[in-house]
Amino acid sequence: LRRVKRTGGAYEPVGRGVDVQLKSTSAAALTAAELVYDLEPRAYRQLRRAARPAPLYLVLFVLPASPPDW
Repeated sequence: LRRVKRTGGAYEPVGRGVDVQLKSTSAAALTAAELVYDLEPRAYRQLRRAARPAPLYLVLFVLPASPPDW
């Protein structure tokens, strides 16, 4: 995600960007204190990588267990 500004008839990126990794699951365990989700090793390594041009955030959308409830 990046902020943009309009210059003339075009849009240009401005400032620092933010990267977002989106995931969805119906298999997360949610309690009052924590969310437990089995993240794949490759995705975990991407989140932990220190050398990146922008911060990376994981957004997890937790779905009901039953697909008709989606």
